[in-house]
Amino acid sequence: MRLLGNLLKDPHTLILSNEIVVEVIRVLRYPKFQLLYGLSESELFEYGQFLQSVADVVVLDSRYSAPLRDANDLAVLQTADRGDALCTSDRDFYDPAVISFCGARGIGVCDEYRNADASAARFALRLQCRQASQLARGKSLNC
Repeated sequence: MRLLGNLLKDPHTLILSNEIVVEVIRVLRYPKFQLLYGLSESELFEYGQFLQSVADVVVLDSRYSAPLRDANDLAVLQTADRGDALCTSDRDFYDPAVISFCGARGIGVCDEYRNADASAARFALRLQCRQASQLARGKSLNC
């Protein structure tokens, strides 16, 4: 996707946790995403490895707390707390209490897809996953 490509350029650093990588792969297995991207288990595994290889992977603290409606979002917010931005379309992160919590920590909350073309984003993710798979196998990219 456009955002990940931009993040991989200097001076940006992609910060992930193992919990987020696992969640990304789990979500990409959903039937609706399999219809869109059609990624095999080996491609999903390679994509997860790719994400871990290009990111600073942080270890989360189980004692972390934040004013979130969904406790499952704690891993996302705690990971973002190690950086300065949280890019999400999850409306829970736009709750005024969460925005205030993030602002006090210097975390900007943004939605990459607000003005994006959905079909272009789907194509970009599929291409990115395929490229990551090729890189993981030591093949050169044919872009």
